[in-house]
Amino acid sequence: LQLDSPVEAEILPTQPVAEAEEEPEEDEFEPDEEMLEIFAMEAEDLLGNIETNLDLLSADRENREALWEVRRHAHTFKGAAGIIGLKKPSKLAHRIEDLLDHLSQNEIVPSPKVLELITAATNCLRTITKGDTSPGTMARTAEIYNSFDLLMAELTASPVETALPAEKVALPVILPEVQTAAPAEVPEGAQHAPRPIVRVSIARLDELVRIVRDLVVSRSMIEQRIAEFDAHLESLARTTRRLQAANARIETDFEASMLDTPGPLFFNQQRNNFRVDTEDQNAEFDSLELDRYTDFHESSRALSEATQDCFAVTTAFEALKGTLEAVFDDQRRLIEETQEKVMQIRLIRFGSIATRLQRAVRVTCEEENKRAEIVIENQDVEADTDLLDSLVEPLMHLIRNSVVHGIEPPETRRLVGKPETGRIMVRLTNEETHIELKVTDDGRGISGGYLKERALRSGLIDQLAADALDADDLVSLMFMPGLTTAEKLTMSAGRGVGMSIVKESIEARNGTISVETLPLQGTTFTVRIPLAFAVAQALLVRSNGNSAAVPLKVVKQVIELSPADLSLNEGQPVAKIDSIQCPVRYLSDYFSARRPDPADVLNALWIETGDEHFALVIDEIVKAEEIAIKPLGKPLDNLHLVLGAAVLGSGEVVPVLDAARLSRIDPIPVAAAPSFPEPELKTRVLVVDDSPSVRHMTSKVVTAAGWEAMTAKDGLEALDVLRGEILPSVILTDVEMPRMDGYELVSAIQKDDILREIPMVFITSRASEKHRERAAELGITEYLTKPFLEAELVGLVEKLCLQHAEPVI
Repeated sequence: LQLDSPVEAEILPTQPVAEAEEEPEEDEFEPDEEMLEIFAMEAEDLLGNIETNLDLLSADRENREALWEVRRHAHTFKGAAGIIGLKKPSKLAHRIEDLLDHLSQNEIVPSPKVLELITAATNCLRTITKGDTSPGTMARTAEIYNSFDLLMAELTASPVETALPAEKVALPVILPEVQTAAPAEVPEGAQHAPRPIVRVSIARLDELVRIVRDLVVSRSMIEQRIAEFDAHLESLARTTRRLQAANARIETDFEASMLDTPGPLFFNQQRNNFRVDTEDQNAEFDSLELDRYTDFHESSRALSEATQDCFAVTTAFEALKGTLEAVFDDQRRLIEETQEKVMQIRLIRFGSIATRLQRAVRVTCEEENKRAEIVIENQDVEADTDLLDSLVEPLMHLIRNSVVHGIEPPETRRLVGKPETGRIMVRLTNEETHIELKVTDDGRGISGGYLKERALRSGLIDQLAADALDADDLVSLMFMPGLTTAEKLTMSAGRGVGMSIVKESIEARNGTISVETLPLQGTTFTVRIPLAFAVAQALLVRSNGNSAAVPLKVVKQVIELSPADLSLNEGQPVAKIDSIQCPVRYLSDYFSARRPDPADVLNALWIETGDEHFALVIDEIVKAEEIAIKPLGKPLDNLHLVLGAAVLGSGEVVPVLDAARLSRIDPIPVAAAPSFPEPELKTRVLVVDDSPSVRHMTSKVVTAAGWEAMTAKDGLEALDVLRGEILPSVILTDVEMPRMDGYELVSAIQKDDILREIPMVFITSRASEKHRERAAELGITEYLTKPFLEAELVGLVEKLCLQHAEPVI
């Protein structure tokens, strides 16, 4: 730091610097190369953030947010450096944090001299982080450390004066830039060959993962198209078989009829002229001795050839389908392999941070004079490197808090019958859509009453708010900024920022943290964070017409619930499944829709997530499909019940449900749910005609009018449709049809008390009065002649719907 006057430089005390240099070296364990490499990358980000916020403070010294960010990153640097054994940088970062704590608590605006000192300390930390541990660097570190002591003494002595003219603070001379010192000598044999590593930014990997995720969606769409192609091919094969059967029947019947006919049936004019000339020549032949061909023969033969061509095309399509399926299987395999390889690039073993966690416990136990061991389960589980990096600091906080606040001193544990060495268990589970982290200790547990007392004493809550807190709310007080239960200030506890930072870090990634504690038995912290790039198997379900996807991994079983299986527990529905009393959730409640009739058998999914079980009632299961879960952007990112959205092969976008939160978050009660108007009654029109083209054209007119079209090819098929649960609002029928014509259909409908109420319209090419009179006798008053105008048909259906009672749902 540069001083304003040489007089101040002359009176600067220099003895403390010498004393600092003479302080005995603290015991430090030797960090391994992997730990130093990881710490160097983390430290670079932390120091860069500190420098960025120092620039903001230089521009606006009253920027409280920037001050808090410098304080937070210094706190994180302190913990990370202390864990791997770099105690000198950890202590220096601790001094930065102490200074900023004092400024924040006393609402002191940092002076330029304060900012320069922090900047010099940051430069010194960066130099040490890069591996420079030369005597000159260590001396400058001690000098800067001493400067913090002097400044803190000055601030503590006269805080009011310091808040105004910052130049009154006298500091020792510190170089504004830390010069690069000669690298320390490396013992022989310590040199290692550089490893071939390619550094790729996370942003580029994210783009690659996004492309692979879109490939998964594209694969699902191709699969859907192949399924549709297969369905059309099967329909074509059935049509071809019917055509072959009809052609064979025509040929057989016609040949049989020709035997009873004395002469040819009919010829065209050209063949008649030719026959006159040749008739006498063939007169000597009997009909069995010489075939005679008519126009019908030619038409029949053309039909037979067309049938054979249709069969050949069907066979070619089936061969093409087999080829497409083989190509698609290859594409599926390549996409799955690409997806696996790309995701592996981002994955890292959970056991890679085991050393850091063990050292965190060891260092904290040394500071607290306690004994504890850490057991890390599932070390071979791989997690996304970005997600795991974001979990390291919260995990360190939880472990240190377990030692400081949870594990009792050895003598206390001995008195209560526990082993003198406490145990902390850490378990990471990859649930395809989530990462679940559990930190469990066998300590004293968390006292909600003590947390409330400390919160009241600190002024964080008032007595009225404290009296309204239940047991869960009391435990959640630990996440309030500024609240600590530590009796003394140490590097591991007592700062009042640790647990609030943990919660903020987790919620920044849309995660949740929950606490379970029992007195004298211990505490379990459960952290759940959704994966940003997840591809998982899911069940597509529907409820009240709404579609959703449920991750298949959490579905234990598909079950049916009868009304006898349901009961109420404290006003909430529960069901007994395999001797387990499970809460029942209705998916329709989360869509603010009506629940299904309790008298019916209910379809349900038995969901198991973590230690929780519940039954999710749905209407139907559509199918199982592999989906790519895409995170929701703003403003939908605050929908806590969904993990994201998925694009299905059909192009439909469905929400992916977060089963864990469904079990904890209650929907709006049915009684308190807002009332919705009754759904508009759907108009359905049954089109009965033996001509496929007429059925198709009429159905398009009906659909274009906003109605639902139902079709039948003759009267018998129409009766089958009318026997179903869904009845039409209007029936449009032809008169001349095979098996059962329009007149016969009307007669059959008139015999049913329910069906006779459905209005009917005849659409036929027969426009004579005789046909109209026959229709009137049967009660048909509406008669359209082919071809008809679309507007005329639409107007007629609308008129009948208005005259008739309500359309049938």
